[in-house]
Amino acid sequence: MRNSILVALLLVIAGASSACYAQSDIISKNALKYKQQQQQQRQQQQQKTNTDEVLKTAATMPQFPGGNAALMRFIAINLRYPQTAQDNNIQGKVVVQFVVTKTGQVGPVNVVRGVDPALDAEAVRVCKLLPDFNPGRNSAGEPVNVWYTLPINFRLQSAKSDQ
Repeated sequence: MRNSILVALLLVIAGASSACYAQSDIISKNALKYKQQQQQQRQQQQQKTNTDEVLKTAATMPQFPGGNAALMRFIAINLRYPQTAQDNNIQGKVVVQFVVTKTGQVGPVNVVRGVDPALDAEAVRVCKLLPDFNPGRNSAGEPVNVWYTLPINFRLQSAKSDQ
């Protein structure tokens, strides 16, 4: 009788043990599945971030249609020297920065180095008028977002040059 109880007890323990292993296996599979889902979500998020990333340089930098000479001509034609700056003889170089998007559009314009609020505002205004650029491209030839830094000089003609 003792032997049969001992055998029955061993069978119960073995059954419980295999049930624990099965349950442990299910938990491990669920944990692995969860971990894989988390990795996929991180990869998707990183891909999304990479497509919106703004580069400092690209294999092919963005170009104004017609090149730099056309860009300078556009600025010269559209720039209006603020009257307050003229009256106070304020001159200098305003450095602005903006993103040329992968579609070639000019993004929000920031003043990196200003001279005077009136000159800074005029530089920003003119940059917002810029037409679409030819977008920058990475080494694979795909369009990318690229920072573009542009110095704009404000110089008054002196009275001596008028003579």
